[in-house]
Amino acid sequence: MRKGFSLLLILTLVLSFAGISAFADGGIEKITFKDGSMFTVSLEEGDSFKYDIKGLAKNPDGSYRKVDISDPQNITWATSNPSVVDFDGSASGKIVSVEAGAEGKAKITATYNGMSVVSNVTVTPKSIKATVKNISVTVKGEKTSTFTVDIASLDNFSLKKVYGNSYNDSGVMQDKVTALHAFLYALEEHYDAGGVADGWQWVPNNVVVGYNGAFVSKVGTDVNYGMTGWMYKVNGELPMHAASQHVMNKGDQERWGFATWGEEW
Repeated sequence: MRKGFSLLLILTLVLSFAGISAFADGGIEKITFKDGSMFTVSLEEGDSFKYDIKGLAKNPDGSYRKVDISDPQNITWATSNPSVVDFDGSASGKIVSVEAGAEGKAKITATYNGMSVVSNVTVTPKSIKATVKNISVTVKGEKTSTFTVDIASLDNFSLKKVYGNSYNDSGVMQDKVTALHAFLYALEEHYDAGGVADGWQWVPNNVVVGYNGAFVSKVGTDVNYGMTGWMYKVNGELPMHAASQHVMNKGDQERWGFATWGEEW
């Protein structure tokens, strides 16, 4: 009896040092991702991401511990929307890689022996960083205040970050800093005590930008009507295109005014 117990103990120790579980995977009650960050994933178009699966076995005290799955070939994977995110290679095994496609949301599900775990994936457009330095923006409203904001350095940003993922900003240049970017940034910096650093709070509630980002129709209580509305100049010139299509350069002086067309402001 003692000899048999000793042999079992030795076998268990040998298997442990070899990295092999001495017990079958029947002890696995759930499956989970190796890393908690894999439950909610944000990707840009074209990015890839790697998932890794672990089993969960119950401890004597009722808690769970992560364990390896000895037959990972039985783990299968599925995507709810392959146009948003799909597998880059095999869709089975302990580790799989996915690649982000079009903008949208999808779920990646791993299944093993009837147990599943789900990851929620959001894909956003690929961002192209652009920066402009040493520009200033002056705003002169009819009912709103007149002010100037000097901007030492400004990166481009998606208007989805300001107005939410459902906002259609197809009318805004995505790879440049435009006069519209500078205008919205200056408004947030002036009216919100924390500025852009604490998130966009004033602009989304007080500024209306229509036509997919191409037309500013409201700032505060100054709302466009007839021939009167929001217009802009850069370095004293009135561009004949939308602010969302006007590229800002180092040292530019931008001015926005609520005025009647043709009026000096």
